[in-house]
Amino acid sequence: MVFTRTREATCHLALLLRNLGLRAIPISGQMTQAKRLGALNKFKAGECNILICTDVASRGLDIPSVDMVINYDIPTNSKDYIHRVGRTARAGRCGVAISLVNQYQLEWYIQIEKLIGKFNKSDNNW
Repeated sequence: MVFTRTREATCHLALLLRNLGLRAIPISGQMTQAKRLGALNKFKAGECNILICTDVASRGLDIPSVDMVINYDIPTNSKDYIHRVGRTARAGRCGVAISLVNQYQLEWYIQIEKLIGKFNKSDNNW
């Protein structure tokens, strides 16, 4: 699962990945319920192995097995980060979470690290 901040970014990134030959499908809150369910079912069935989504997919969806979460856009709310990466931890499973961060998002990243107890000021090599 790849999380972006906006519906436009989900569509753009899904199109880019498809043009590269990858099986990606977008899902966002501005899609109809039928289209969201269709995208989710394609992801669950393995027809598409990359789900590009907004935070609509971070909570409340039954997706039993997610190996990796990529935060293409880091969330502005630290608790949204926990819900996003928690997608890899269903039923005691573990997975990988990767966050892409630029210099403008560094403060958000530090807030996330503080929330999850990983922030160590001496470890920062920025």
